[in-house]
Order: sequence, then structure tokens, then C-alpha cells
Amino acid sequence: MNVKDELKFRKFLASVAARSARMISYNEIADDAGIDVKAVHGWLSILEGSGMVRMLQPYGGNILKRALKTPKLFFMDTGLLCYLCGWKTPQTAEFGAQNGAIFETFAVSEIIKSHLNAKGDANGIYYYGDKDKNEVDVVIEDGVDVYLVEMKKSGTIKGDWTKGFSRFSAVDGKTVRGCAVVCRCDNIIRIDELAYAVPIEAV
Repeated sequence: MNVKDELKFRKFLASVAARSARMISYNEIADDAGIDVKAVHGWLSILEGSGMVRMLQPYGGNILKRALKTPKLFFMDTGLLCYLCGWKTPQTAEFGAQNGAIFETFAVSEIIKSHLNAKGDANGIYYYGDKDKNEVDVVIEDGVDVYLVEMKKSGTIKGDWTKGFSRFSAVDGKTVRGCAVVCRCDNIIRIDELAYAVPIEAV
């Protein structure tokens, strides 16, 4: 790789990091880095193969007809993400414009890593979003059982945090066994019959 390519690759890395916890847009990354979409696909493949990023696939397909189809991109190292984006202090990361994406990235990456360590793969982990704006940040499928996880960068529990979970009651052949909202509460707190608020430190 020559110097010119190295500069473009650094721009590419920064663009990918800035888009963590968002649905992937190959065209936007290509525009940022000054490369073509084919190069974006190739370089992202390298990052995925090295474990630096993870493409969380959408849950649903033929089961949930209105489900979105675009993968969601996650950087697996939030420290490196902050460095690449120029967020050099904890205060910038916590209170800056991307603080919610950083929080979600950290929680999702920890869930993925725990599955990789325990099972050797994280193939049953997805996200859910649909055209009616229902969302669930993480869907964990284990056979016919489904576990749902939402991320909220707040310590004040709200009842509407679990509204995205209700969509899964209509999924044939699947049973929701548990739901959690990862947030900044101090202790595990029951929200409703299935859902609990869980401190980020417990992930």
C-alpha cells in the first residue's frame, strides 16, 4: 500500500468508526474516504476478518415482512473508535454528539465478545428494525427461544423503553424468554413481566 492509499485507508477507518451503531452505507463511506464502493467492500472485509468490526445482520427476513434488510455496523473496540474519531477525553466521549452510539457500541461489542468466548461464535445475534420504526438493538436467537436487549444511555427508567419488544409476540414458532434494557441504573430492576433494567457494568 503506497502513501496515498494509506491516507485514504485512515480516512476510511475514521469514517467507519464514526458510523458505528448505524446501518451501513457503503456510498457514504466511499465519499468520505475518496475511494470507490468496491474498495469499501474490500477493506470492510479485511476489518471483519480481523475482528475489528462486526456487521450485525437484521432479524426477520421472511418472518417479519416489514423488517429492514440493511446490516448494522459495530466497531468492536470503543477505545480505538474514540481515537479514530478524535474524541480524546472521557468527557468528550460521554457528553459529545456521538455518546449514545458509543454506549450502544460498547454494550453490543461486549455481548458479542461474551458469546464468542462462551460458544465460539456469535451467529445467533441480530438487530431488529422495521418500516414502522419499531427497533430492538440486539436479538439473540437460541433455537426457538429469543432474548431481546435494548440500550439506553440513561439512569432514569422509562416505561416506553420496552415498546419495541412487543413486536416479537407475533413471531410464529418463537418464544421470547427474556428482555433487558442495558442502561446506567445502579442495580437490576424489573420493568415489566419479562423485561429488566440492567446496569452497563453487568454486560
